[in-house]
Amino acid sequence: MKTIRLLALFILTAFTSQAYAELILDPAACETGSSFCATSDDNSGNKPEDIYELFGVKVDELLYKSNVGGSDEGSYADYYSTVYNPAVDPEGGTVSFDGGDAANCQDNGCFFEVKGGSGDPARYLFDITGWDGMMDIVMRNFWPENNSISHIAIWSGAPLCDNDSVQPLSECQEPPTEVPEPSSLVIMSLALLGLISRKKIAAKL
Repeated sequence: MKTIRLLALFILTAFTSQAYAELILDPAACETGSSFCATSDDNSGNKPEDIYELFGVKVDELLYKSNVGGSDEGSYADYYSTVYNPAVDPEGGTVSFDGGDAANCQDNGCFFEVKGGSGDPARYLFDITGWDGMMDIVMRNFWPENNSISHIAIWSGAPLCDNDSVQPLSECQEPPTEVPEPSSLVIMSLALLGLISRKKIAAKL
């Protein structure tokens, strides 16, 4: 179902006989109660905890963050760029892949945050799991009247363990079965031989 929801956001546009796919993010999706979009009223800094609370997923890493009128950061900051529309007090923009290593949002899952300077809600969060890391992400219609975008961020997440602990699934495996050390095997073997010898002696008596 998540893949179907994500595919519903892909809009194909034609340009010079080539087709380009875009991932469109619009706050209207949150207003319709879509499960891949959520809002938060917390206006303080980066809040990966919101992703955990709203989607039940632990945030592992900040992949990319673009500050309006400022610098980019994150482990993939060298491979992405953002153009805001308009450049001042933007209500939209486009995140583009510039080449190099693309973020892996198909195996680990990813979440896209759009943060406002002030207003209600303070931020929009989108589950973009399935994004190939190279498709343009186009933002539209964010706070068109009384607010504007202050930054955007892409977070990498991992599912929770079955016991609801805040760990990636890779850390939720069953503990390995302990294998006896060689010295322990020798002692056990000698003990078994001793028991067998005693039984043979007892049988002869």
